[in-house]
Amino acid sequence: MAQPKSFTYRPLGRRQIRLVTLLPDEDSQQIRCTLDHVSLSGKPDFEALSYVWGADDLYASILINGELFRIRRNLWESGMVNSITVDKPLRIWIDAICINQDDIIERGAQVQIMGEIYQTAWRLRIWLGEHSSNTIPAMENFSLDALVDGGIKLRCRKGILEICQRPYWRRLWVIQEAVLGSEPIIHCGASVLEWAKFESFLNATFLKELRGRTTHDPGYKLSPALIEIIGKTPAVEFMKAFRVTKSGGVRCSSLRSLITSFARSQAKDPRDMVYGLLALSDSAEDTDNFTPDYTKPPHELYVKVVKASL
Repeated sequence: MAQPKSFTYRPLGRRQIRLVTLLPDEDSQQIRCTLDHVSLSGKPDFEALSYVWGADDLYASILINGELFRIRRNLWESGMVNSITVDKPLRIWIDAICINQDDIIERGAQVQIMGEIYQTAWRLRIWLGEHSSNTIPAMENFSLDALVDGGIKLRCRKGILEICQRPYWRRLWVIQEAVLGSEPIIHCGASVLEWAKFESFLNATFLKELRGRTTHDPGYKLSPALIEIIGKTPAVEFMKAFRVTKSGGVRCSSLRSLITSFARSQAKDPRDMVYGLLALSDSAEDTDNFTPDYTKPPHELYVKVVKASL
């Protein structure tokens, strides 16, 4: 049987995006998808994936429109392919596939409308990575009870700490994705956690509302040491930024203040420390002055940011 040829992108039209449709598993070792062009103005029905790209090496092949397409390991392991079992087609936006990453002109144009893409998606799927023996019970018991000495097993408490330390929470792009996304749910391996439960837990932890408090069972006291550790994790730092940003509405601050607030976040491309925050700026001047352009070197962009701040 002949080997399928490699996938080739077609150019996008004005305000078009690509959407992946993950096809139901037919007991095949090959993941099969379709990739279609749609108009963002037409308010298409789709979900969006938020995840860490991980190592640059291409790990595995999937079939897109019957043609081979290479993807990174973390995307291969993600809910897009392995952990979200679909019995019907799943239509989803995934940046590494839906944007031609080798076309820097297209990449800049798509980044410019990325905020709108996440706002249009009806659900945001957050992929934290594969599960461990500790995260499985933690995802099922992500609550204050898990911090109670003598309560839920130690493995569950370790799992909560592992989840809060995942690399995902250090990534700059997730601020925009989480703030603008709708109906977020968190995936860790095959386990799923409601965003509202996760947010409530971390808000209470970093606000230190739990210190000295007991549960309904007077014999159990919350573990101050564990709360202290969780309070210093990347997930809590993320939630602080998320809470402040979300409270101001979709667009809530100037680009300058956003860059300062999220200076500790991480992005592989230094230009994304600016472009990854543009959709959250409430300044029309920022939008006009900083059109994503990956043909320009990072130092030129940063000089422009400094001049605009004077």
